[in-house]
Amino acid sequence: MFFRARRYIVAEGKADAFTAFFLQRLLPIEERYGGRLVGRWQTEDESEVLALWAYQSRESAEQCAKNIREDPATREATSFRERYLDPLYLEEAESELFSTVPLRATLLAPFAGEARPTAS
Repeated sequence: MFFRARRYIVAEGKADAFTAFFLQRLLPIEERYGGRLVGRWQTEDESEVLALWAYQSRESAEQCAKNIREDPATREATSFRERYLDPLYLEEAESELFSTVPLRATLLAPFAGEARPTAS
C-alpha cells in the first residue's frame, strides 16, 4: 500500500468550516477515484489538520490525483471555497509514506487484504 499525509495550518476560526467543506465537497471526490481516508485529525487548538490517505499503489494514487484534477466537481469545490470560505488554511504540505512494518500487524490490515493477528 501507498500512503499520503496532508498537513494543513488552518486559518484562525475556520476549523469547523474546513471540516464541513472537506466532508461535503472533497471527501466524496477523493473516494470516487479510489482514495481511502485512513483518518483526519486536528490539534486541540484547531490550528493544524492532518489527513492520512491510503491507496493500492503509488500509481493508483497518481491516477486518483489526475482524475480529481480533471473532475468538474473539483473546479466547483475550488470556486465555492474561493468565493465563500477563503482563507480556510494558510499552509499545506504533503508527504509520501511507506509502512515500516507489515500491514497485517496494524489496524490497516483489512485495507491490504491481510488478516490482523489476534491476541491469544
